[in-house]
Amino acid sequence: MNRSMVMISIFIAAFLAAAESSIVTTAMPKIVGSLQGIELMNGVFTVYLLASTVTVLIFGKLSDLYGRKLIFTVGAMFFLIGSVLCVMAQTMEQLIAFRLIQGIGAGAILPVTQTIIADMYPSEEIVFLGLAVVCVLATLLLPRSKQNAAKESA
Repeated sequence: MNRSMVMISIFIAAFLAAAESSIVTTAMPKIVGSLQGIELMNGVFTVYLLASTVTVLIFGKLSDLYGRKLIFTVGAMFFLIGSVLCVMAQTMEQLIAFRLIQGIGAGAILPVTQTIIADMYPSEEIVFLGLAVVCVLATLLLPRSKQNAAKESA
């Protein structure tokens, strides 16, 4: 097993899951305008957070039973399929349903990545700092890109 490749993969997946909320928040005004569903806007965020919160414990137990790699892969597939379906949504109801799928995947990605790191580096705390840095970078860099996108569209 190549530890470097595993870590790069995990960091990319964690970055995507962490960056998701900033991306959707930025795009939501245009999405609501396009799909004409302002009354359902909060459902887009709520269903994602609810699904990811509920599935964290489920995926944690499943990763203990069936292995980290399988559950991480399943979670990443749910997240990616949900993301693709969100792009293709034609109504707010569809978007909410697809965000549910995306949230299920996110419920596997972040906790299972932390577990994989703990399995690979049981006593090396610096690796967890690296994962924290990835999440912080996602939070810090994306708002700046939001500001640039807003300036370009104005």
